[in-house]
Amino acid sequence: MKNLTLLLLFWATTVFSQNEAKIDSIKSILPSQTDTVRLKSIYQLIKLSILKNPENAKPYLDTLLIESRNSNIKSFIAQSLQAQGVYLLQTSDFSGSEESSLKSIAIYEALNMKKELSVALGNLGIVQKYLGKLVKASASQMRALKLKEELNIKGYDLMSSYANLGVLQWELGNLDKSTEYYLKAEQICIEEGLTGPLQMMRGNLASNYQDAKEYDKALALYTMVLEYWESVDDKRLIAKGLNSIGSLYFDLDNLKLSKDYYSKSLSVSREFGEPQMVGLATRNLGKISMEEKNYSQALDYFLEAAQISQQTGTNTRNVGDYLNISKAYAALGQYKRAYENREIH
Repeated sequence: MKNLTLLLLFWATTVFSQNEAKIDSIKSILPSQTDTVRLKSIYQLIKLSILKNPENAKPYLDTLLIESRNSNIKSFIAQSLQAQGVYLLQTSDFSGSEESSLKSIAIYEALNMKKELSVALGNLGIVQKYLGKLVKASASQMRALKLKEELNIKGYDLMSSYANLGVLQWELGNLDKSTEYYLKAEQICIEEGLTGPLQMMRGNLASNYQDAKEYDKALALYTMVLEYWESVDDKRLIAKGLNSIGSLYFDLDNLKLSKDYYSKSLSVSREFGEPQMVGLATRNLGKISMEEKNYSQALDYFLEAAQISQQTGTNTRNVGDYLNISKAYAALGQYKRAYENREIH
């Protein structure tokens, strides 16, 4: 019922300090630029704009894909495919993202571009996680980490590998190992002054404390992190923070507070247009409705969540959603539909 934060590496230096002035500056000189200088500028525009609103980056991405292919310079083709993979990940097209990422990785490997390969492998691991390919995701993240250690890469880049491996270890049920990776990532954030990523790591650590039933410690961290995201008005991460607190109150059997936080998370997610978070919130509200014995409402929530997980290709969640739908049908006394739904999915 939680959604842990994974860290993309595509825009490592700009992810938490969007610079509108820099975007305007690049756009003003772009018409006069040609060849590789122009391709580099377009790539920078994508990096500066894609996190805040992926659709703002789409025109630049389309241009980069076309012009890099026309240039026939392999390194720029790989960059454009990597950027496409990030865009598709941000818009929840995970299968498409995996395909683009694998193509960029193949080019980086052929060119022996190890630093770029380490970034692309880390992002591929995130996509594979969302597709439910946890073993492949772990292998991609470990390969990325080894390359970074070989190249003596530090700071955000190294931190992101520890963070993402922490998420995967949690998914695989290795709570202690997950916490170990998170603490390594947190220490780098403190040393490097990475304020935004530090909040993300503390949110993930809070999740582990929640699983360990250290609820007071978890709630204190969740609250601190949510207050930070509210102060910078990051809607996506506000929605995640609200959901996290909702899941904690669910564990504590406080259905009223849990429902309040999940409902707020859903409202923010719909406003922001984040399919994954809408799916997560509706799924969680469906579970609340089941506990309240409001089975018709639970079914509506589960059907919406299933539609989203199917559209976005989140396979593991899709299977779980259809199991939830079967439970709702059974609770409504519609045993035939419950059986047929379970058999089909």
